[in-house]
Amino acid sequence: MQNFIPAHVSLPLHWRVKACARGDTVSVLLPNTPAMLEVHHGVPMTGGVLNALNTRLDPRSIAFMLDHSEARIFIVDREFAACANAALELAAVKPLVLVYDDPEFRKPESCRGRGL
Repeated sequence: MQNFIPAHVSLPLHWRVKACARGDTVSVLLPNTPAMLEVHHGVPMTGGVLNALNTRLDPRSIAFMLDHSEARIFIVDREFAACANAALELAAVKPLVLVYDDPEFRKPESCRGRGL
């Protein structure tokens, strides 16, 4: 547990710098990795609302959920970049996109956003 604490404590600081206000929705498109565990703790620590999206959903469904939740931040694993980019094109909301680079996934696809 001691190795986990520093990792998830740093996430709230990053979001606060990016103007994440209390009650803002943070949508995530991540597989079951340590990053997903971090956001499950980090988002509530900022006062944000976590909207964990199923990685098997199609872009249209993800766009609907981004709009419905009024997502302010969208954290995406690079593995799902193609789906996330398509969803962002369909969505009315334009959240801050943060891209997580899973070291286990190596593919040239990219998501339009900032790296974590």
